[in-house]
Amino acid sequence: GKDGDVDQATLKPMTWGGKSSVVVPPGAPILSDPVALPAEALSEISVSVFLPKKTALSSVHWDGVQTAYISGPGNFTNDPAF
Repeated sequence: GKDGDVDQATLKPMTWGGKSSVVVPPGAPILSDPVALPAEALSEISVSVFLPKKTALSSVHWDGVQTAYISGPGNFTNDPAF
C-alpha cells in the first residue's frame, strides 16, 4: 500500500476497563486494556485516536521523527487509509 496505509487485518479495537471509550481528565494518565498484536521489537505500529470534540493543542514534540496524520472531522479509527 501507499505510505500511511494500515494492514486491515491488524486493526484491533481498544478498550479501557472493558469499555470502548474513555474520558481522560486534563493532565491525568490513562492505560488501556491489553491488546493482542504480535509485533517484533522495534517494528513500527500505528495508533489511531478519535477526539469527538475540538481539542486545543496542549503540547508538541518537535523531534518526534515519525509521520503523523491528522484527518478532517469524523471518526476514521477503523479506516485502513486516509
